[in-house]
Amino acid sequence: MENLNKEEIIKIILNHLTKEQKDQSIIYLNYEPYKSGDIINIGRTSIEVKKTSYLAFVDLQPRLNWGHSCIYILIDSKTFETELFHEQFPVFYEDYPESYRVLLRYGSKPSNDRHFNVYD
Repeated sequence: MENLNKEEIIKIILNHLTKEQKDQSIIYLNYEPYKSGDIINIGRTSIEVKKTSYLAFVDLQPRLNWGHSCIYILIDSKTFETELFHEQFPVFYEDYPESYRVLLRYGSKPSNDRHFNVYD
């Protein structure tokens, strides 16, 4: 990751969440940056990436089926500026890609950052 470390990313993301949102959500990060011009399709929404950025995905109600509230946060890899997108669907519907990691589960750091089961 260019200029970001995991702790900085968590701080940036948490600046956009309430304590309640943090405690009830699972927060994921795609460690593979999107490049300028890339298109991210989320449900019916298409997001055009303006600068090289990392995508955080905050599942606000992880134990519910889709659609429900979630937040996407694009984090500029150089300036750390953010763009928020409030959505109802995940960016993918199958297994999480290898580039995705869990940063926080229900307000705590996971023992395994590839632990995606929402029920344990």
